[in-house]
Amino acid sequence: MKHFGWIAGSWATALLLGLPVLALVFSAFSADGELFAHLADTVLPDYLRNTSGLVLGVVCLSLLFGVPTAWLVAMCEVPGRRALQWALMLPMAMPSYIVAYVYTDLLDYSGPLQAGLRALFGWQGPADYWFPAIRSLGGAAWVLALVLFPYVYLLARASFLEQSVSLIHSSRLLGCTPWQSFRRLSLPLARPAIMVGASLVAMETLADFATVHFFAINTLTTAIYDTWLGYGSLATAAKLSCLMLLAVVLLIALERRSRQRQQVFQKSMGFEQPLRYPLGGLRGVLAGLWCWGLVLAGFALPFVILFDYGVRYFALSWTPEFVRFAGNSLAISALTALLAMASRHSQVSQIARVLRIMEQRFTENLTVEELAREANMSVSAFHHHFKAATATSPLQYIKTLRLHRARLMMLHDGLKAGVAADKVGYESGSQVSREYKRFFGNTPSEHAARFRSGQLRIVEG
Repeated sequence: MKHFGWIAGSWATALLLGLPVLALVFSAFSADGELFAHLADTVLPDYLRNTSGLVLGVVCLSLLFGVPTAWLVAMCEVPGRRALQWALMLPMAMPSYIVAYVYTDLLDYSGPLQAGLRALFGWQGPADYWFPAIRSLGGAAWVLALVLFPYVYLLARASFLEQSVSLIHSSRLLGCTPWQSFRRLSLPLARPAIMVGASLVAMETLADFATVHFFAINTLTTAIYDTWLGYGSLATAAKLSCLMLLAVVLLIALERRSRQRQQVFQKSMGFEQPLRYPLGGLRGVLAGLWCWGLVLAGFALPFVILFDYGVRYFALSWTPEFVRFAGNSLAISALTALLAMASRHSQVSQIARVLRIMEQRFTENLTVEELAREANMSVSAFHHHFKAATATSPLQYIKTLRLHRARLMMLHDGLKAGVAADKVGYESGSQVSREYKRFFGNTPSEHAARFRSGQLRIVEG
């Protein structure tokens, strides 16, 4: 009964969050099958085809934008790399339908870009030239990918930074170029994290309504909206929603499988200096253009255009309705931020409790599964939150505790390596000596000699 409160609270929260899903499934089994059968015979195949094509297009473009950018920022000296680390997250702040509106106004037939091309080359109409249609499935996929690729970028970049630098150095010693090291080593190791990002992008694309509605593309989300409000059939809308729910469940299952594999492969040595490939000349310019071009296309250009609209039409838009809408948006944003902070505080408190347990029982053979149970988290969630709080893995943290305590025993108390090893939980003196030299850079005897001669002082807090 030690964690009964946590367990009961977790189940109550899960039940509360699951009630809408249960209501959806219940509504789907209501009697109204004629309309759904009619849709299945007529337009549902088009809805499924458009939805699948859109998800596939957005995921592919997000991978194209996110993975190379993550590797360049994590592993290379790109111009403005420090600013890029946070600037590449800014497209997530732009609503996709707003970006769709901006680019449609810019790239449509009547927009300034095509009008300028016609004036420059003397074209009279659309038959005189070809220009990609922004109001299309491909245009919607491109706009959504510009907003959603940071999901892939963030997870892939974190994965590249966590990879062992020793492995990459070994591949270079074996004759691999940086590109070959990326293709043969870094990319396979980061594949689980990339798949998690791609799954998040796919789920966001499935749930999008405003962008596809603006582009007049019939997907499952628009079908649910039209069926419910147009035909007044809640049961048919629920059936279509269950199809989307099934797709989301499959994506979550894929994400969990990828995260389990990530636990196995994402192992760095823990105390290595980051590796940075220098990029000079044309390569540095092209890398900078690619990364900053994504920031420009996904955030800066839409922001500048929207700011221009706001200045030009300020008098028309500043109305009591606008003030009320803005207040509602700020209130919802603030409430969401507070809830996120409260959730984060709860997670930090759970990790802090586990840290106290580790400091008290570091001599025991603690497992990650046991520590995750103490934190009332899944193993993957515990590993993620622990590393976010301590910048290291749970097992590496325990090893650090043992080595620091063994150093105190050997230098301050004069214990032999074998005795100190037994007291801190190591199996033998040779094992603690190997780990000691790998961690501190010197053997215990070398440190002891420097300590006795006054060349080494140890402060433990």
